[in-house]
Amino acid sequence: MQEISDKLVLAFPGGEVLSVAPFGVGVGFLSLMHVCELKKQSGEVIRVVIKDLPPKDHPLHEFTLPIHERELSFYREFGDTESIANSISRAVIVESSLVLHFLEGYSMPDYWLGMTDTQIKSTLSSLAPIHALHWSAPGSTAEYPAWLKPKDKDFLISVYTQYEDNIKKLGGEEVSEILEKINNNLDTIVTCFYSSGKSQGVVQGDLWNNNILINEKEEAKIVDWQFCCRMNPLTDVAFLICSSSPVSLRKAKEMEWIQFYHENLMKSLGSSAPGDYSLDQCVQEFQQAKLYAFLMMVASIELYEANKDKQTDLASRYVSLIQEIDDILPALLSNKQT
Repeated sequence: MQEISDKLVLAFPGGEVLSVAPFGVGVGFLSLMHVCELKKQSGEVIRVVIKDLPPKDHPLHEFTLPIHERELSFYREFGDTESIANSISRAVIVESSLVLHFLEGYSMPDYWLGMTDTQIKSTLSSLAPIHALHWSAPGSTAEYPAWLKPKDKDFLISVYTQYEDNIKKLGGEEVSEILEKINNNLDTIVTCFYSSGKSQGVVQGDLWNNNILINEKEEAKIVDWQFCCRMNPLTDVAFLICSSSPVSLRKAKEMEWIQFYHENLMKSLGSSAPGDYSLDQCVQEFQQAKLYAFLMMVASIELYEANKDKQTDLASRYVSLIQEIDDILPALLSNKQT
């Protein structure tokens, strides 16, 4: 293969190379396309033009993506790690290029209907061994590669500020008051999840429906590692559950899912699992991580607004989470790290 410096090569079933693009392409989204074309616009961005799917009036018909090198770093560091082989798409690094292979028979779950109980559990099962990489218990530290240092705080804050008014439209005065509390404590909310006061591990960083591939056996692969870093793993869990499952199912199954995740995490950690990281601690971190999940969900509010006519409970996913945050925020602020 010809070396293509600092590029991501997308390979589909059968070995056919589709095209070449900078790192950070939304691989979960592209894997659904029957035909797509990647047009290089400059050395820094590309435009992805979807030919067949989704429809041309879909808000994601065209989008521009920046280069992100964390995806390459993730596969370079962990791509051959046996414990996560079944959790991610197969990739091969050739010089400074990444050849990423999509698996036949996998597709994204239906975002509008929401993921099922089985799909959520399958994703959590795939997620736990990834979180176990460079994991440390609350109050302890561990060495990890410099590239995993979180650096997206300013991005999250800017996104929330940009779309705060859009979120206010989903609820009345009560919602606006809660959003104001969040706005006044944004820096604390974001940075507390990088603190050694909470468990830390390798996270995907953007774990919602569109970055998960499921096959007919309900086996899950997690894709798109441009935001991966080392922080509190329950941020992944909370974002997945709160953004991508129907509200009624989440409220019925939430604690069962966290127990399932905790069991899988302890299994993945094996002999290094600390005896004092209890299910209760995991639940507490999950509840507080709902704040982080909400900030991430704000970034996709325009997707909801462009599809209000769809039969979905997406608005309720936002509003119910905002209402829960009002109870969670005081505890998080009282335990903030200085």
